[in-house]
Amino acid sequence: MNPARRAPALIAITIGLMIVSSAAGGFGIGPPKPSTVAMTADFVVVGKITEMESDPVEAVPDGYRPPAPKGAADKPRIPKATYKIVVLKIDDPLIGAKGLTQLRVGVPEAVPGPRGGRPPILPAVGQEGCFFLTRHSAGEFYLHSSGFGVAPLLKNNPNYDKELADIKTVAKAIDDPVGALKAKAVEDRFIAALTILTRNARVIPKHDAGGRAVTEDIPAEENQLILDLLLELPWAPKGGPPGNLSYAAPSRSVLWPHIGADKYGFQAPAVRKAKPGQPLPDVAKQWDDATTAFLKDNLDKIKLQKPVAK
Repeated sequence: MNPARRAPALIAITIGLMIVSSAAGGFGIGPPKPSTVAMTADFVVVGKITEMESDPVEAVPDGYRPPAPKGAADKPRIPKATYKIVVLKIDDPLIGAKGLTQLRVGVPEAVPGPRGGRPPILPAVGQEGCFFLTRHSAGEFYLHSSGFGVAPLLKNNPNYDKELADIKTVAKAIDDPVGALKAKAVEDRFIAALTILTRNARVIPKHDAGGRAVTEDIPAEENQLILDLLLELPWAPKGGPPGNLSYAAPSRSVLWPHIGADKYGFQAPAVRKAKPGQPLPDVAKQWDDATTAFLKDNLDKIKLQKPVAK
């Protein structure tokens, strides 16, 4: 992956981290769902790590940017990181790897674990499952998306089949957006819409002479299907508060930031504070009513956009 693309990719993954546990009935930070990671990974493949190359390789740490020189003679020392290279045999190239039979994956020799937690699970010989990979910015190999607590989805995971089915829904949304947005299950249509909007948001746009990002309308049929889905969804996910980003419970609130509703005159509802002794206001209902009315009035006006790639 081009280093310039890392910032939006990391932002998208960070958003995926803000998952709400519906079972707990409240907010909580945890590792992102595998299908969330699939939305931003360069490559997503099902396969097996079959071997480790005998010689490790050295490369500039991924995404490293040297500090600005202090003077004409100043030459900053460029650090190097050591990677063991494992070979990933591809059984199913879900995203980005069509036509490939294997990939070289770099495993850093020193991986600090999070404070008070375990180090991330990295690819190792013998592992089978679904792997999420990003091109190293300088080396001729790929890295597992192991940041933010992400791990491979291994076959011994008790939820492997369900998680892999969701990842395949993401892959279908990338390959056939309209078909994915016409899926029978609302959960699948929601994953498709979130995939399309998330991947559009991570594109590095080209800029015009005035420095403004250049955008274009998404295809008309995609636009209509996403707006129809928004109108169908409740504002708050069932079993959770507004803003739940776990798309196990589809909701309008997760997709709303991508709509650009302010451009069309949308105004957030004024939430009044409850007086002593009175019940708390139903904020979710207020947002549901406001956004429903807005969508009905503007379905023929809203044109979702995506950046024109640099």
